[in-house]
Amino acid sequence: MTKVDYIRDDRGGWAAVPVDDSTGATEVLQAPQLPSTTTSYRELSDHAGLLRNVVRSIAGDVASLHRNLGHRGLDERAQEFKGLTTRELLDELNRLGFTWRDVARMAKVSVPAVQKWRKGESASGENHKRLMVLKALMTMLEEEHLVADVATWADGPMATGAPITPLDLIAGGREDLAVELAARQSSPEDVLDEFESEWRDRYRSDYRVERSSDGLLSIVVATDSATTQI
Repeated sequence: MTKVDYIRDDRGGWAAVPVDDSTGATEVLQAPQLPSTTTSYRELSDHAGLLRNVVRSIAGDVASLHRNLGHRGLDERAQEFKGLTTRELLDELNRLGFTWRDVARMAKVSVPAVQKWRKGESASGENHKRLMVLKALMTMLEEEHLVADVATWADGPMATGAPITPLDLIAGGREDLAVELAARQSSPEDVLDEFESEWRDRYRSDYRVERSSDGLLSIVVATDSATTQI
């Protein structure tokens, strides 16, 4: 059996030295070297940044596809209610708690037009289809996203400091955003950014209500560094 000894080589590493008892000859065998890391943290950071950009791009494309399919799916579901008359569709929306003014806004018509339909006057094919879509949307919110009171939900502000409601989304033709909000696929702030990108500046207030040291509520002027009581 060959004896082995270890010595330092000229590069500072360890070398195995077999010792042959019969000849006394030695053969220097280099110990395996661990591979050195050549990728810097900067390169890794750049690569991670690239991946973030790719993911962001893919997420945007998927969101657009999802919304497009959502619109088509809503139109498809609306066909389930094609057997209902205009008046029956109005009654269904009213039964859910929507006022006639709300229905008119979402249907993109005037309140007098809704009143005429309630009295039995016929609606145009486009307006009747719009009511079918609204009925389909409310059914989807109730059954698929478990919104117990859709009228109350639709009338509530989505975020503190902005009066925009889901009803505004629907009246603006963005039923897809209302569904995303109900499904919690997007935060209220993200939905608002998509619907009205300048909402923060538009609804920013220079005042806020605070409770003072005496326990009473006061209106104060909000500044970057301090507040001034009015």
